[in-house]
Amino acid sequence: MAVITEINGVSTSGTSGVNNIFGSGGGSSPVTTTPTILIGSSTTYGSNTLLVSNSLSYTEPLFYLTVEQPDGTEIVSELTEWDINLNSGFYAFNWSDATSVTGTFTARVRVAEVGNFQTSLEATATYTKERASFKYIRIQACTSNGTIANGHLGIEDFQLFDATNATGNQFTGAGNGTYMTSNTSNPDFTISAGHNASGYEPWEAFTNGVGIGNAWWSLSSPSASANNLTIQFNDQTDNASSQYVTDADFPNILSIRTKDYSGSSATHYKILVSQTGAFAGEETQYGGINTTNGQYAINNV
Repeated sequence: MAVITEINGVSTSGTSGVNNIFGSGGGSSPVTTTPTILIGSSTTYGSNTLLVSNSLSYTEPLFYLTVEQPDGTEIVSELTEWDINLNSGFYAFNWSDATSVTGTFTARVRVAEVGNFQTSLEATATYTKERASFKYIRIQACTSNGTIANGHLGIEDFQLFDATNATGNQFTGAGNGTYMTSNTSNPDFTISAGHNASGYEPWEAFTNGVGIGNAWWSLSSPSASANNLTIQFNDQTDNASSQYVTDADFPNILSIRTKDYSGSSATHYKILVSQTGAFAGEETQYGGINTTNGQYAINNV
């Protein structure tokens, strides 16, 4: 008969049991090493990533991850090793969060080795999920690795939505009942660009793609950094007629739909967001998009 030497990490040595099934053997292998975890301290995205950095501590690990909203509601429940990737020496957990809940989220990770019924001690990390509302949103021409590039970028349409996949309320073009006819024609927004070719004004990217105007185009841009197009949300300090009284009233933007101008020579562009408009290192990047001339692309936040 097999002898049970340990239960839930507690030795049965010296313990009386039925028919002597508890014994005083050497026990099972030691408790699995506690994972060392890394996570971004804050995010506005609908997804996040957690890294386990001490991957060399494990041979055949089974990971368990839970992620909880501030009220304790789980949005992730016990992912196993099949849900993660080993990349550059890190085990990486990736998850999506389609909720509108903000605040402090908690991630909890345990790990066990295959064949060992004991899990490690729990490693815990927190991150803050903020509102996905920004004062400035910019499209910047770049290379495939994100480096600012001097290819000429053109945008026919630039649309913002408060739901994923370009659904929900639209906050540019016809979505708020007004097409742009100049950089300041809508009191809710101010449009600008680092450079534009003559006849391809920044506001022309905000006509909902219906042929009013043409496109913004950075042809003959004097520098790579000037290949950008920016929308600024206005509060009533910026424009007394804006519907947004303060910055706190700006909408959450969960997806962005763009359409490239057929004259673009830039191969990629990235979407940057900022609260200050400086774009000097304080900005956050939503993602990168391949240019597909004359085609729409959707980037979910």
